[in-house]
Amino acid sequence: MIKKGKARIIFILWVVVSSSLADAAVGTLDAILKSEISKSYTSAEITLEGPVRWVRGTEPSEIAAISLLGDDGRGNMHFLAKAAESSQESEAWVPFSARVIARVAVIRVHPSDILREDMFTTQSLEVSRGLAHESRGILLPSNMSLANLEAIQSVLEGQFLTSVAVRRIPDVRRGDLVQVHLRSSGLVLSTTGIAEEPGYVKGRIRVMAGKSKRELSGFLLPGGIVEVSL
Repeated sequence: MIKKGKARIIFILWVVVSSSLADAAVGTLDAILKSEISKSYTSAEITLEGPVRWVRGTEPSEIAAISLLGDDGRGNMHFLAKAAESSQESEAWVPFSARVIARVAVIRVHPSDILREDMFTTQSLEVSRGLAHESRGILLPSNMSLANLEAIQSVLEGQFLTSVAVRRIPDVRRGDLVQVHLRSSGLVLSTTGIAEEPGYVKGRIRVMAGKSKRELSGFLLPGGIVEVSL
C-alpha cells in the first residue's frame, strides 16, 4: 500500500507532468499556426491573440498538418487540423495579428516624382484587418531601396507606399528620340524614331520609326539604340 505522503508526491508529479505536456501541445499548435499564417502574410510578425475556438471536432492530441481556410479580414483565421493518429479533421478559428513595417507618405507624392526617403516615414501596420488588409500583398517592402524609383500614381499624405504606385525610372521615356537599327539578312539600316512607351535597357520597346511612321518593336540597347530584326 502506498503511504499517504508518497501518494501526495506522486499526485503532484502527475499534475506537473500533465500540465507540461498540455503546455507543450499548445506550444506546438501555436508554433504550427504561426508558421502557416506567416506563409500568407509574408514578412509579417504574427501573434496569436487568443485561444483557438474549435467549431467542429476537438483538438487532436497530436497534429499531423494544419490547412488554412482563409481569414475573415477582421483578425480571425479559419483552419483545419488533421490528427496524426487518424484521418480526423477538426475545424477551428484563432484570432491573430500580423504586423509589417511599411513606408507612409509624409507629403503628397505626384506621378513622375522621383522618390526620396524623406518623403516617407516607417510605421508598424496591422495588416490582418482594416484598410491595410486589402493592400497587404502589394505593400512595398520597407527594406527595399527607393533609389531609381518614381511614382506612377499619386500617394497622399498618410497613405502607405505600395508596389503598384511605383516603377523603376525608365532608361527611355515615351516621346524620347531613339536611334533605330534595322537588321535584315546581315544588313543594318539606321534611322531615327520616337519611343511609344517607357523602356528599359535589354527590354522590348515599341517605337515609331522615321518618316514612314511605321510602328516597330525591338530591344533597347545602351545609348538609346533600339535594335529591330526584320
